[in-house]
Amino acid sequence: MKLNNLFANAASKALALAAAVMMMGMTFTACSSDNDDTPKFTNTVTLDGEVIKIEKLEMNKIGEVYWLSIKLEKEKKATDILIALNHSTLNNKLIDLTQQTGSAVSTWSISVLKGINWLFCGYGVKHEKFKFSGGTMKININPTTKEVEVTVTGGKINTPTDTNQGDGQDHTISISYKGKAK
Repeated sequence: MKLNNLFANAASKALALAAAVMMMGMTFTACSSDNDDTPKFTNTVTLDGEVIKIEKLEMNKIGEVYWLSIKLEKEKKATDILIALNHSTLNNKLIDLTQQTGSAVSTWSISVLKGINWLFCGYGVKHEKFKFSGGTMKININPTTKEVEVTVTGGKINTPTDTNQGDGQDHTISISYKGKAK
C-alpha cells in the first residue's frame, strides 16, 4: 500500500513538472520574435532567376507621378529599372499587375533595360502588348523623407519586339527594396 502511494505521488509530481515545462515552452514560443510578419527587404531584384543587387534608387516627380530609376549592379542581365507610380491614387496600395484600367489617373508602369535595349515594359493603362500575366506590386513613397519601399512579387511578362519596348522573351521579376532615394 505504501509502495502504491509512493508511485502515485511520484507520478503526480512528474506530471506536474511535465505540465510546467510544456507551459513554459509555450510561453517562450508565444513571446518569440521569430513570428514577425514585417517584410524583410533585401535591396535586390530577381530577374529570370538571377539575383541582382540594387546599387542606387533615384526619384523624380512629374505632376502626380513619381518616377523611380533603379540602377543595378554591373555585368548582370539588366542594368536599369524604371517604375512610374501615380502617388495620389496608388501609394502604399497593393497593385495587381494583371489588371489594367482605361484611366491614366491610376497609372503605373515597370520597364526593365539592359543598356539601351528594352527587355520588357508593363503598363497599368489598358494595352494588351504591355500586360503582365502575373504578379503584384506595392510601393510606399514618403516625399518628405524620400524613404521608399518597393515590393514586386511574382511578376510575369512578355513584351513583343514590334513595340520597340521588349525583346519578345518571357520574363519574371521580383523586387525587394527599402531605402532613401537620391
